[in-house]
Amino acid sequence: MNNTILKHQKTIGKFEVEIKKVEVLIKKIQEKCKHTDTDVKYSANTGNYDPSCDVYFEAYTCKECGKKWTITKYAH
Repeated sequence: MNNTILKHQKTIGKFEVEIKKVEVLIKKIQEKCKHTDTDVKYSANTGNYDPSCDVYFEAYTCKECGKKWTITKYAH
């Protein structure tokens, strides 16, 4: 392998370690957040041949910590 490639691989490896550290910090912040200020987007997958297969989604984003999650509700 050429020297330049090895240098780039080392640099990328260092960045990956730093990214992982930041991801852990973000996760800790998001776990402590109470998510009291959120945006919600409602969507659905409806009109199926079998109405019991219809699905409704609520996609949340916390304005404070940036966490995103989805709640899925199934028609019965």
